[in-house]
Amino acid sequence: MKLRNVLFASAVAALAMTAAACVADDPNPVQDALDAAAEQALAGGLQPGATIVFTGDEFSFTPMEVQAAPGHYFATFTNVGAIKHDITFADGTQVVAEPGEVVEFELDVPPEGLSFICEIPGHADAGMVGEIFTGTAPAVDLVAAAVGADEKIEPDESAPPYAPMDPRAPQRGEGPGITLIEGGADGGGDLIDVELVMTERLMTIADG
Repeated sequence: MKLRNVLFASAVAALAMTAAACVADDPNPVQDALDAAAEQALAGGLQPGATIVFTGDEFSFTPMEVQAAPGHYFATFTNVGAIKHDITFADGTQVVAEPGEVVEFELDVPPEGLSFICEIPGHADAGMVGEIFTGTAPAVDLVAAAVGADEKIEPDESAPPYAPMDPRAPQRGEGPGITLIEGGADGGGDLIDVELVMTERLMTIADG
């Protein structure tokens, strides 16, 4: 009995060591990318030949600002979000990544720096913008610059006036286009007739 217990304990220990080894050999590239991007954001200026690590999710880049000397760089873009994202630079360089995908690419940073956005409609407006700068940090709101927030918005004079709505919950059979017909349903129950008005309108959800 003692021998069996020893053998059983040895087998359990061996399985535990094997499981631990499997976990150690199974890295998490998404978390690695997040950690690298966070460390990079705190590290300060980068030099040519270094690797710039970008991550993207709903709806931001990490880091949003990168300080780097002009020159040639290696880079990675990891999509840590749940939908497709891209990172598109002002020089035309574009990388697209599906959720969980890591894409490697190379990038040239000019002396004036380089801005980047996600070109999928609506994503830049939601905050997916950033900049690689070669001097001091830019004193601008990157999101505002991307969506043109400095443009003056004029009121629409043709818009209908605001009409306060009745805060009460509608009663049974009450409301515009709703008619209560008592006893009008099959079997003698009440029938509520609802008039639905379909209106076709042309509208822009997002540019592009």
